[in-house]
Amino acid sequence: MTDIFVYTSPADPRARPLVDELTYEYDSRYAEFYDQGGAVKEMERYPPEAFQPPSGAFVLLLRNGVAIAGGAFMRYDAETAEFKRIWTRSDQRRQGLAARVMSELEARAVAQGYSKVYLTTG
Repeated sequence: MTDIFVYTSPADPRARPLVDELTYEYDSRYAEFYDQGGAVKEMERYPPEAFQPPSGAFVLLLRNGVAIAGGAFMRYDAETAEFKRIWTRSDQRRQGLAARVMSELEARAVAQGYSKVYLTTG
């Protein structure tokens, strides 16, 4: 079993299963809070470029080449990175993967010059 972090884009085909599962989760939990278009519209609210250097990042945790977790950040303000879309595949939970993704993103945010993070959760 080999786990590696890969910095890429939300448009990467390897991210699609994670994004699809997260979108389904958003719809099942928060549908009444979304305007028409639901979670799909929410997931498309930011272009993939928002999660790219120098102001953002998008990471996948791959196990044997398959995405099992991931997350991203984008610029909130000059010193703050906003963490978004932190997700672990439902059949891979209870392994500490989300903590690993968070640690990876925190380190990357510091490397990109941020001194603060902003995160909202459901």
